[in-house]
Amino acid sequence: MNRKGMVAILDAVIFIAILAFISVTMLTFGNISEEDRAPDASEVCDRLMSTEMGGRGLLPEMGNTPYTMADVAAYAVASGDKDLRDRIKAMADDLTFNRARYCLELTYGEKTVMIGEDVSVYSSSYCGEERVIGGGTLYVSLRLA
Repeated sequence: MNRKGMVAILDAVIFIAILAFISVTMLTFGNISEEDRAPDASEVCDRLMSTEMGGRGLLPEMGNTPYTMADVAAYAVASGDKDLRDRIKAMADDLTFNRARYCLELTYGEKTVMIGEDVSVYSSSYCGEERVIGGGTLYVSLRLA
């Protein structure tokens, strides 16, 4: 029997098996969906605060002027409106895929509102500021556990 031919065939079979294993591994880890990966605090905060709204549905006194969630958050902090805080919490829950524990602190003027849980150990955090329509700056801090 020709041993050189057998070694070449065995070598080719091993090479194909290794390539198949690598392909399956790359396809498995390459297709991680957005819902499967851990949310990033800066990404969540950016999406939350830049969400645009308009019309009279949320803030009737603003008329039809388009506004962002940062404007709504500043109004919620200044006025103490619990319904608006609940809407902000619902959006934050959606953006963290209802999986992550988080603490969202919003400061506008002299008032601060905390939404979520107090998170002392966190995997991702973000601190930033947003200019709002009513004037002034909304300070935002988000910690994701």
